[in-house]
Amino acid sequence: MGQNEILKVLGEIAEVEEEIVLEMDLKHDLGFDSLMYIDLAVKIKKMTGREISAFELSNFNQVRNLVEFVESL
Repeated sequence: MGQNEILKVLGEIAEVEEEIVLEMDLKHDLGFDSLMYIDLAVKIKKMTGREISAFELSNFNQVRNLVEFVESL
């Protein structure tokens, strides 16, 4: 799962039209909440086959950190 795919998924979940950049904050800039992290975990599992908890994903603040983590799976 590459950076562009991850950014696209984040945009779909956050329902934003603007371009998502790596410096954005998931909670403050994109409004991520616990349900959105669950949705993200499900989409990551579908795309990578790897199961990651929503709680683990919620520990990431910046889009950059989340992207780097998912790319390393």
